Amino acid sequence: MQVDELEAGAVLNYWVGRAEGWDEASGRFRVGKLPNGHLLCRADEKLYAPSDDLCSGAEIVRRNRIAMFPTYVHEAPGWHGRAKYSPEIGLTPRRGDFAEATDSEYLIAAMRTRVKMAFGDSVPEEVAKEAFAKATPFG
Repeated sequence: MQVDELEAGAVLNYWVGRAEGWDEASGRFRVGKLPNGHLLCRADEKLYAPSDDLCSGAEIVRRNRIAMFPTYVHEAPGWHGRAKYSPEIGLTPRRGDFAEATDSEYLIAAMRTRVKMAFGDSVPEEVAKEAFAKATPFG
C-alpha cells in the first residue's frame, strides 16, 4: 500500500503509531471497534488519532523535525511535509534523501511524512488488515 494513499483515520493512525514505536504485542497499543463499527487506535487506553488531532499530531511534527511548507495540491492550497529518513529503514542517507508527502490537509501530509520516515514509500497492506481483522470492541 502506498503511503501517499493513506487517508486520515484509523489506518493512517495505525501506521503512525507503528512509526512512533508503538507495538500491539506490548498491549499498550491496539486497534478496536466502537459500537457503530468504526475502527480506531488506542495507546495507553487513550484515543490515538494524530492524523485528526492537532495536539498529538503537532507533537509528532515537532519531535521528528518534520518541516511543513504551504504549497498547492491540484491548484488548491495544501501542505508539503519533509524530513530526513530514519536509519532503521536501511537507506544509506545521501544528500537529498528525504521523506516527503503532500496533501490538502496539514496533519495528513505531516503524518504521511512520519510514516515514510520509518517505512519508506509503502507499507505492507496485510499487516494493517490483520490488525484490524482482530479488532475487538472498546468497552
